[in-house]
Amino acid sequence: KRNNSPNFIVVGGMTEQETKHSSSNYSSVYVDLFAPWDTYSTIYGNAYKEKSGTSIASPHVAAACALLMSKATHKTPLQIRQLLLDNVKVLDGFDDYCVTGGTLSITNAIDALFVENRGAYTKGDISGDGIIDSTDYLLCKRICFGTFAPTTAQMDAADVNGDATVDSVDYLLINRYCMKTYYFAPY
Repeated sequence: KRNNSPNFIVVGGMTEQETKHSSSNYSSVYVDLFAPWDTYSTIYGNAYKEKSGTSIASPHVAAACALLMSKATHKTPLQIRQLLLDNVKVLDGFDDYCVTGGTLSITNAIDALFVENRGAYTKGDISGDGIIDSTDYLLCKRICFGTFAPTTAQMDAADVNGDATVDSVDYLLINRYCMKTYYFAPY
């Protein structure tokens, strides 16, 4: 039966060698993606023990969703789901095992989030090209130092922290965004 719920992410289990675990369910129609089958987890007495199964693989995906939702507060849960599914690490032969043909890749999803097109002159996009990059960082720095006369739209986009001034905090936030160490949603 096809997974007809848009809210579900059906997870299969894969080995450290990036192969389907022999005990994992699979389906090119029903299973969405794969995640690690084995991992260390806490047990009673403040100790760790290796655990395995799809009940271990699924929390990897849930944690990835939680991480993305904490950063991309402007996205709905369905958009977060799609962000994960659109940015798996594709693996040879996995198109027979799952819909996406790959495994969870939080790195790919975060990279996609940081390069998403925002539309002209949203927060951080001073150049108006729809993406935030080093050009925006330099423009913000020039606004701060008074060596660039911005338009009203550029000034609004440069005020990243929303305090009605463009200062070093704003260009440092844009720099951190470019380095993927700080995320802010478009407005």
